Amino acid sequence: MASHPTAPGSAARAARVWAALLLVVVGAVGLAVGASEGTERVGALTAAPAVAAARLDEAYYRCLDVQIRSLVGPQRAVTLDPRSDIAALLRASGRWLSFAPTSDRAAPRLSLVATDGPGACHGWVVQSRVRTGDGTVEVRTGTGASVPGEGPMPRPQL
Repeated sequence: MASHPTAPGSAARAARVWAALLLVVVGAVGLAVGASEGTERVGALTAAPAVAAARLDEAYYRCLDVQIRSLVGPQRAVTLDPRSDIAALLRASGRWLSFAPTSDRAAPRLSLVATDGPGACHGWVVQSRVRTGDGTVEVRTGTGASVPGEGPMPRPQL
């Protein structure tokens, strides 16, 4: 008996079909794993500890913003004390603050100062130092908001 020869190109076609099926299976597994990880991440971000940390984070920066606004208006240029937590001050009010050159001694210099008790934003208050016309330095502390607690802020998971 003679065997039937394979039609030309049918082996190549079968190889393409198997490659396509393999690609579909690998893609489906990848999508399933990605969906599972995404669901896990959403669950972690909506869990009570993550939500509480995010709310505290939001309250802390809002508190700093209110204190900064109690010290300077949006038209007043300020400088930031380089020994302070500049990132926190910028995150709190950087979108509306105007900045003067660091050498400008007439501009209020904002800083964060550790403290406790009422009127503090999780253990910190905003202070403004301004050199007056007679050369003395006037120190004012921000008011209008308070967030209880002390210590490092919990970082919301990203």
